Amino acid sequence: MTTAERNWKIAAQISATTSKGLKSRKAARDILIAEGIYTRGGNLKAEFGGKGWRSKATAAPGDPKHPA
Repeated sequence: MTTAERNWKIAAQISATTSKGLKSRKAARDILIAEGIYTRGGNLKAEFGGKGWRSKATAAPGDPKHPA
């Protein structure tokens, strides 16, 4: 498979998923849950800015808390 073929397949899958997600609010939420962005309860996960995100946030380089 060439890079162009691979990119075309990825773009086609993104387009198909987007089409499904635009059909209804429930369909969009189901996709976000399946992708791991929302919890099963419908809440945004901490890694994406949901409840408790500050405790999961990583320190920026130069910050004394940065693990560098």
